[in-house]
Amino acid sequence: MVIRRIREHVVMHNWFAVLIDLGIVVLGVFLGTQVSNWNQTRLDRQRGGEFRQRLIDDLAASREDFRQRIVYYQKVHDLGYAALQDLRRPHSSDGGRFLFAAYKATQILPRSTQRTTYQEIQSAGATGTLGNETIRQQIANYYFNLDTTNATIATVPPYRDIVRRGMPYGVQRAIRTDCAESYREDANGRAVTGFPADCRPKLDSAAIAAAVATVRAIPDLQSDLTRSLIDDDQKIVQFETMYRRAGQLKALLQATVGQRSPGVKPPRPGHRSA
Repeated sequence: MVIRRIREHVVMHNWFAVLIDLGIVVLGVFLGTQVSNWNQTRLDRQRGGEFRQRLIDDLAASREDFRQRIVYYQKVHDLGYAALQDLRRPHSSDGGRFLFAAYKATQILPRSTQRTTYQEIQSAGATGTLGNETIRQQIANYYFNLDTTNATIATVPPYRDIVRRGMPYGVQRAIRTDCAESYREDANGRAVTGFPADCRPKLDSAAIAAAVATVRAIPDLQSDLTRSLIDDDQKIVQFETMYRRAGQLKALLQATVGQRSPGVKPPRPGHRSA
């Protein structure tokens, strides 16, 4: 209709009216573009808020996961250290407990860390909706360090394979049965694994004595166990670091959506190797 009116004004050489009509068209296009931009900005802001809240939820779950890993690997470390102390003596003072400790020191917790939401954000090309450059850089740094954590988790020292090859199968089965790990799900549906700090498999004294002699005769066992303990220490330090970083990033993101939560300190291991 506007175009027809412009044509009529051109035929009539009413240039002033033509200018007014053109101005109306330009203004309409400008306002339409602005409204579209404003609406897109609003949608991006809403989408960014939803992504930030999901990241906050992921970080809360990750902190609990790191806390569980700290507790788990501290138990593995302590049992390994007890087994090492026993190996340094001429004879095992308690053969059943030595076998339990030596076996449980091989335990690992290889489950992957949580980054599903961030991968979704990256795939959607929506990192720009998360906040300013500082916030985006903090998020990127956290997930970069999470890659390092995954590499640390994937490291399995030779001690695990050496002991599980050298210890008699019947003894290993007895330990798994009599000193079994416990399993439950936390609030996020993630499996929580644990095992007793002290246990003795139900084997007769002859079987225990034979198994102890076999395990203690494994070449370079002390050296391999020492390396495994260092690996446990490295994992614990990495989990403590990521626990702290997840808390810091969670607090930063919460500030952008007007939320607050009290800080929680991770459990501190009782023993640390130099």
